[in-house]
Amino acid sequence: MLFSRYQRFRLTAIGFAGISLLLLFKLAAAIDQLNLNIGTLSSSAWRMEQLHFTLDWDSPTDTGYRLEIGRLELLALNQSFDNVVVDCRRGELGQRFISCEEGEIQLPHPLLDRSAMALSFKLDRDSGVLTGKLRRIATADGLVNMSFTLNAGDWHLRIHGQALQLETLLAQWPQGRQVLADWHPIARINLDARLSGREDRLRQVNWSGALAGLSFGDDLGVYAGEGLAARQTGRLSGSVKNWQIETELTLTNGELLTPVFYLDVAAHPVELGGKLFLDRQFKTLALQDVHLQQQGLLDLHLQGDLRLATDRPLENLKLQLQPFPAGDVYREMLQPVWAGTPWGRFEMAGEVELSLHLSGETMKLDLGLIDFSLDDSQIDGSARRMGLYDVNGELKWNRGGEVQPSRLTWRSGHMLEHIDIGPGRIDFQAADSTFRLIRQTRVPVLDGFMVVDRLVLEALGESSQKLQFDGFLEPISMDALSRALGWVPLSGKLSGMIPGLTYENGLFTVDGILLVRIFDGNILIKNLQTRELFGIYPQLQADIELHKLDLDSLTSTFSFGKITGRLDGYVRDLSLEAWQPVTFDARFYTPENDDSRRRISQKAVDNISNLGGAGLSGSLARSFMGFFETFRYKRIGIGCRLQRGVCEMVGAGEAQQGYYLVEGSGIPRIDIIGYNKTADWPRLVEQLKQITTSDGPVIE
Repeated sequence: MLFSRYQRFRLTAIGFAGISLLLLFKLAAAIDQLNLNIGTLSSSAWRMEQLHFTLDWDSPTDTGYRLEIGRLELLALNQSFDNVVVDCRRGELGQRFISCEEGEIQLPHPLLDRSAMALSFKLDRDSGVLTGKLRRIATADGLVNMSFTLNAGDWHLRIHGQALQLETLLAQWPQGRQVLADWHPIARINLDARLSGREDRLRQVNWSGALAGLSFGDDLGVYAGEGLAARQTGRLSGSVKNWQIETELTLTNGELLTPVFYLDVAAHPVELGGKLFLDRQFKTLALQDVHLQQQGLLDLHLQGDLRLATDRPLENLKLQLQPFPAGDVYREMLQPVWAGTPWGRFEMAGEVELSLHLSGETMKLDLGLIDFSLDDSQIDGSARRMGLYDVNGELKWNRGGEVQPSRLTWRSGHMLEHIDIGPGRIDFQAADSTFRLIRQTRVPVLDGFMVVDRLVLEALGESSQKLQFDGFLEPISMDALSRALGWVPLSGKLSGMIPGLTYENGLFTVDGILLVRIFDGNILIKNLQTRELFGIYPQLQADIELHKLDLDSLTSTFSFGKITGRLDGYVRDLSLEAWQPVTFDARFYTPENDDSRRRISQKAVDNISNLGGAGLSGSLARSFMGFFETFRYKRIGIGCRLQRGVCEMVGAGEAQQGYYLVEGSGIPRIDIIGYNKTADWPRLVEQLKQITTSDGPVIE
């Protein structure tokens, strides 16, 4: 409206000058030059002071004149100009036409790089039609040409701008200067616009424009654009109730970086189009048929209603994202931003589709997966943590509406690099910030099953998020598990209960006792807690008890040497950081009530005695040991209290000197005595690795 008033002022002023000139022509036809001074002229929209008018006649059809205005005020625009000069070198003051075919106007203003611009106009007194042009308007380091027509209150205006500098335009007002300080934008703009209206009301605007070389960035480097190029066309039309805007925008070149995504526009141009309806009170905005397409990646449709100037402007929204290639979108848009984080090392394949519907307080999201695969990449050389392949199904989430079931199926997967997961299915519900399993799930793991009876996640995405889990592990062969984990092959089966597993504030805890059945005995894990389980620096605390493990099954797995009998033990106050022991108090020993057959092989004897600080004693010399394959023992035992990388060593009991690692019985009797009270933990671990992975020496 202000722009329209400004244009009306300019046309009225020109008309006024033309009419005045016509009157003067009639009064002074025989005069070569006429000078006229006027103190003040004003209307509701403008005010002119200190007017000086000069008229020159060379012939009745070729007239020159000059209008000097000491001060011009545009009241509606709150703008003022000093020393305005309109100089017409060749014009006409006739019975029908008042015109200036060759003229210039001097209009000093901060927006203008040069105050002078070419002016021409023509007023048809019979029809009342006024037309004119302003050319070579120097502004924003570029040029603008304007043409206008005024006909009985109807007006038309065309603006053509070339090579306008965005930063120069922004520097002309306070809000723009703040944008410059925060974002440092630079760009060149070409613009062609056609405006029409009646009196002070704008009716329609048609425009097309091009933007080249747009670069910007914030001081933190979080948002940045480089070499962006765009084209836009649009149409604005007004009715009694609202404004309707139809527009199409195409990004053709450059790069864009945000904290969420990266966009290579040259590789994947973006097209955006749609209709917008804005009420004349600027309170509501409706989006219709909005379509965004990124070549080769995304195809999105959108419509919605917004209430402006409110705390929650989004009132209704419908968004439909057509199936898109998940791997391409991840590699091209997400991975460049997430590189160096746990989210930046995935490989993806398959398709994803999404629809979102918001109405008032309710929201519904449907996410569809089509042959979707997710896997850790190995670009950094680290072990892969997880993967799922050929996932199909739907995730249905809502807020404030009816809860609907969701379902996902998969063909295969893996955990921790080589622990294979077989085909499975999960049925669940997702609402607000809660995820809940609605049916027992059996997930094939190696040659066994992980059975999940309860899985609840609450306050997802919040600092107070919480997980609850109950389940059990159906027997998995230790041979398959040990090979998957890269251990030496183990025998037996692994099974157990997983009661009351919870996660809260970054901490995993097991409320009950985790039971693992292995080596024909039981391992009880108590007070289990972990932090940053899948992070770069995981931490674990636990207490572990061993009950009647079969030593024959245990030792036959390793190259340590065969031992028969049973083994009890504990590991108290265990603390791991990055999966490396920091502290613990551990003991492993023969149960007091063990009535099993207890034998130790020659190889085991030799390996134990070769541990640092241990030696043989008893009724048999080392040189004669080769005649016997096994020996009876009364008890065995070893213990370590680890602190600051040093083990305080103990055995099965006190000996005359040192402590028993193996206390023999019968004839021939063999005792293995430990003498060192402390041991370097890294060296002890290395010795145990060498003993358990090599054949070791055999005494003959």
